[in-house]
Amino acid sequence: MGVFARDGVWWIDYRVEGRRRREKIGKDRRLAQTVLAKRKVEIAENRYLDRREIPQTTFTQMANVYMEWSRANKRSARRDATSLRALKRSFRSRRLEDISTEQIERYKAARLKQVSPASVNRELACLKHLYSKAQEWKRAISNPARRVKLLREDNCRLRYLTHEEEDALVSASADYLKPLVRLAANTGLRVGEVLDLCWQNVDLDNGLLLVARSKSGKRREIPLNDTALALLRNVPRHIRSKFVFCKPDGSQRRTVHEAFKGARRRAGLEDDVVFHTLRHTFCSRLVMAGVDLVTVKELLGHSSLAMVLRYAHLSPGHRLDAVRKLDRASEGARSENVTAG
Repeated sequence: MGVFARDGVWWIDYRVEGRRRREKIGKDRRLAQTVLAKRKVEIAENRYLDRREIPQTTFTQMANVYMEWSRANKRSARRDATSLRALKRSFRSRRLEDISTEQIERYKAARLKQVSPASVNRELACLKHLYSKAQEWKRAISNPARRVKLLREDNCRLRYLTHEEEDALVSASADYLKPLVRLAANTGLRVGEVLDLCWQNVDLDNGLLLVARSKSGKRREIPLNDTALALLRNVPRHIRSKFVFCKPDGSQRRTVHEAFKGARRRAGLEDDVVFHTLRHTFCSRLVMAGVDLVTVKELLGHSSLAMVLRYAHLSPGHRLDAVRKLDRASEGARSENVTAG
């Protein structure tokens, strides 16, 4: 019994009741060893019935099945769709069993040159879970992504937009994207929450917006400022759609990723500006305006204050202005002393 390679493909060789068996496994030597060990146990326990074929599911096939499951079971389905688009470009028609840990490491290194560590980690997390479901559904034997470590993320600096950058982004956006950008910057809504927004959850009379299903699973109310209120009043209602920002035929928009990327490029902004940057912008402006962190937490829908501290950064100019207040306070105190003397 043993494993051997032929033309870059690994096989296993074993005997059952005196008869020689060989199975073609794939390009992963470790997988071949795993399958051989499994065959030995089956033979020893008299559970071996016939040759066991390695699952033939391709990555694209599994990605499509996983996406159907994600839409029905996960709130992060849109994020999964984005991750799977990137993953399919690399792994396409390869069988799940032919993808090795080394290939996934190369994918990680290549993607890191294109997107942020956080984005790479979301894609790797999606890949790891996809393989877990593939094993559960008998579409894969092993999970080569399990041994791939996630990247360290730098959460200290969170990008947010100046008012000038926001104006430039809106000006560079397609007409249907303009109100989405403005609303997100003035409410802190996530992209999925904007696209899921229905008219029944918008109270224009009282200036309130209800997020019926947030990432945390909780409902939350967001007061609308004058900018957001005027914006929503000017959005035309589609006679056949419940969605605020729907397509011309009334169907729901599933993504604005490519449209946003094009607007960002035309506005001359760096790649670190994504739709979620508008949420950071909302939070940062609240903090710079002196809003307390507990209120910010409630508006953002976070379950803990620790999450708000991650967003609650101030611009250098704002901090400089705060320090300069000490100068004005000191000058005022000295003037009072001179007058008293």
